[in-house]
Amino acid sequence: MMKPKRTVSDPIELTDLLEPMDLTQEYLSTAVRFGEAKRDACTPNDAPVVPPFLAWAYTLRKLRDDAPIGVWEKSDQALNLIINRSKRIAISVASGGEHTGDPDATPTTKRPVGIATRRAVFRNRQGVLDLRYENVQDVGEEACITYLLLRRRENDRVFWELSVPDVIGIDGFVVDWSERLVFPPIDLEPGPILQADDEQTSKVSVPVNRKAQKKG
Repeated sequence: MMKPKRTVSDPIELTDLLEPMDLTQEYLSTAVRFGEAKRDACTPNDAPVVPPFLAWAYTLRKLRDDAPIGVWEKSDQALNLIINRSKRIAISVASGGEHTGDPDATPTTKRPVGIATRRAVFRNRQGVLDLRYENVQDVGEEACITYLLLRRRENDRVFWELSVPDVIGIDGFVVDWSERLVFPPIDLEPGPILQADDEQTSKVSVPVNRKAQKKG
C-alpha cells in the first residue's frame, strides 16, 4: 500500500513539524546559504565541476558544523549525511530538478541516484521498524528514515525543500516523495554566473586573449 503523500509549505506548519525533529528552518537555510557562498567564490577559471561540488560539500559541512552536539552528528556509513539517532532520522544533501521548492508540482532529483540512495528509498518505503536498541549509538542510518535537503539554484535565488524520497523511476531519478517540507526561496546577493546546480556538467566558456606575435 502506498503511503499517503503530504506537502507542507505553511510557515507555522513547517515550524511545528521541524521542532519534534530537532530542526529549525534557520539552521537548514544557513547551510544552504553557506554552500552557495562557496559556489559564488569560484571564478570561470575553476574547472566546471568545482562550483557545484563546493555548493554540495559546504552545505553538508555547515549542517555538520552547526549541528547541536549530542543531537545530530555526521555519518559516512554509506551516504554522506547527518543523523539523529534518537529520532531515527537522517538527512542527505542533493540537487533538485525542475519544480524543486514548488508545493504545487512534483520535483525530481537533478540526476539519477546511486545505489546507496536507492537503498535508502527502499528503507523509506518499508518504514522504520519498531526495534528496541539498548544503546542509541547502535542506531545506524540503515534504521532511519532518510530525507533529502533538495536545492535548485536559479540565478540569485535558491528553491529548496526537505523531503522524503519514496519512488525511483526506471531512469534512476527520484520521482515521488512521501513527505515534502517546502520552504520559501532564498534570495542571495548578486554574484558571478557559474553552475546553476550541484550536478551540472555543462562547460564554462573562458575567453582567452591571444597576444599578437612580434615580427623580427
